[in-house]
Amino acid sequence: MSLIDARRDWLSAKDGQTLLKLISWLPKDKKMHDRIHHAHWNHESALRSYYLDVKWTFVVSAFEALLNTRDQYVALQFRERVGQLAKHFNVGLTEAELKAAYNLRSQLVHAQNFLFGLDNVLAGWPTFRVLVCLRHHK
Repeated sequence: MSLIDARRDWLSAKDGQTLLKLISWLPKDKKMHDRIHHAHWNHESALRSYYLDVKWTFVVSAFEALLNTRDQYVALQFRERVGQLAKHFNVGLTEAELKAAYNLRSQLVHAQNFLFGLDNVLAGWPTFRVLVCLRHHK
């Protein structure tokens, strides 16, 4: 399953100028904090990935890099902290949706399933909007 328009898989000069404006916040004179760097790297990897299975994993990993502070209870940290971010940015995500998003991430990462075989996920599964919100939030 792909979310990318396969007819055009390159950046134009205009796209490059837009990208330059979007990443102008990156510090030029100092190194990013590791947590921010890892989250940014995962976010960028998600944007460049062709398949939704891979995108999903990178998006969840970006949140984990940014928000998880210990090795125990990582799913709980994800649910609670992403839930707080969603609330802050007025993105309506429920505890059940966040749990389902993390469980799907685990199935994908541990090769227990692929989105290709999970038609019910893409056919109206509410958590799918997490990716949409992340990609289009300004």
